Amino acid sequence: MSYIYMTYTSKYVINGKHHKWVTTNPITNLDENGYIRISDQLQKTYKTLLEMLEFLNDITKQHNITCFAMSGTLLGACRNGGIIPNDDDIDVGIPIKHYAKLKWLCTQDLHPKFHFQVTEACGIRIYQKLGRKIPFIDIFIMGDFEGKCKYAGPFYKDEPTFYLCRLYDKEWIDAEDIETTITVPFENQTIQIPKNADKWLKRVYGDDCYVRYVPDTRVPFIHEIVDILPLYELEQTAGFVFNDILKWDNRAMPVDAQVANLIAQTIFYTPALMDQDIVKLNKRRVQLIQRFIQARIKIYE
Repeated sequence: MSYIYMTYTSKYVINGKHHKWVTTNPITNLDENGYIRISDQLQKTYKTLLEMLEFLNDITKQHNITCFAMSGTLLGACRNGGIIPNDDDIDVGIPIKHYAKLKWLCTQDLHPKFHFQVTEACGIRIYQKLGRKIPFIDIFIMGDFEGKCKYAGPFYKDEPTFYLCRLYDKEWIDAEDIETTITVPFENQTIQIPKNADKWLKRVYGDDCYVRYVPDTRVPFIHEIVDILPLYELEQTAGFVFNDILKWDNRAMPVDAQVANLIAQTIFYTPALMDQDIVKLNKRRVQLIQRFIQARIKIYE
């Protein structure tokens, strides 16, 4: 039996480049001409992100570092030819063999506006030197774990714990797919993507990911946390505790799910619970951190 799906065409402009997007579900927030509304502030964010991407492309090429699009950035590269409207960061991956080199680059002054910084959760970020910490580029370190190339973070004493991949268990890549990457257009830049990207995208986002749009409204508020709180210290703490949990896993202790869920709420999911209210968000975050510490004390009693 064949099905006929109604399609909807929307248009949008990012950094002066016009896009047309055909979906099987209607996209809201259109203007009278059928264009997706993108605020001036978000357009500035995109401009900065694309400048960061140019910087990243230059550095990785100079230092022979393999770098490829991940997550929503990979979906945007393959489906939209650039940034997905209302996304506000760029996600890329590098093989763990390049981690030490990229970490060394964090100590170098390479650009007048941007710099690399170590972060415990994903591995490395590109931040602006001045002003707000958002927007940024997340650089996820990918390593071999259980026969697949998976998220290696958080890191503890420069060693990967591979705990992040448990939260995102579908987001792995076959190692051979990143041995030779493919260059594709990305707005006014280019970006590298893994071979067989369709296989990754459909496993993670579903077979209809090229024509279905489901915005993640949590993303902008999660990223606000990066800007207003000392997230680096929190991520560093998470790195220690993730590593401890792995040790308990080896002893078959049933603390994994409880503590991991608490950490996930603390770092990733809190904005969805707070009605997008920053004051409530901060209060809730403190409560979760307190519970986090108490739970850890109980484990060791």
